[in-house]
Amino acid sequence: MTHVIELTDEQYEAIESVAQEQGVTPQVYMEMLVESIQKPKRVYADLDDFFRSLGASEEEIAQSQQGVDAHFPPDDPPNGNAPSKP
Repeated sequence: MTHVIELTDEQYEAIESVAQEQGVTPQVYMEMLVESIQKPKRVYADLDDFFRSLGASEEEIAQSQQGVDAHFPPDDPPNGNAPSKP
């Protein structure tokens, strides 16, 4: 069974442009798109796990976390006591 979807010229041109960038026909591009949305999405345990999936090393992840900590220090001091308010 086949179906026809009506697209505006602009919509088709957008699909055709992306397909050309991928080196495929619009038909093949649409098949690839459908295949990609049918695949289960990976759920990451945490942000570090996500960065690992992108190929970041443990050292790079640690350096990144140091940068975040430097710009956004924790609200609570290390001993766990809440800071005093003025």
